[in-house]
Amino acid sequence: MENLKFKVVKTVKLPIEWKIEDIQKFPVHEHTISEQQEIVVSYQYKPTSKFEKDKFIEFMRRYLMKKYSTECVELILCQSNLNNYLNNSTK
Repeated sequence: MENLKFKVVKTVKLPIEWKIEDIQKFPVHEHTISEQQEIVVSYQYKPTSKFEKDKFIEFMRRYLMKKYSTECVELILCQSNLNNYLNNSTK
């Protein structure tokens, strides 16, 4: 099995619950408060001989961008059983 991990950073707006006195102390035309939520998505698969990893990674990036409504999705791990094979063959 191979493993792909993606980091998804989602921005979530938070409500501004200030007192009117505090708002008046610092006058602005417009303001927002948001937090960044980091999510790690893991995908395990067993590829066929026709599997195109680069195209699939791009497909997953777009899928996750749409699913989480974000522009920030990056591949953080691409691991295959080749590592396991190499480790076992040296024993």
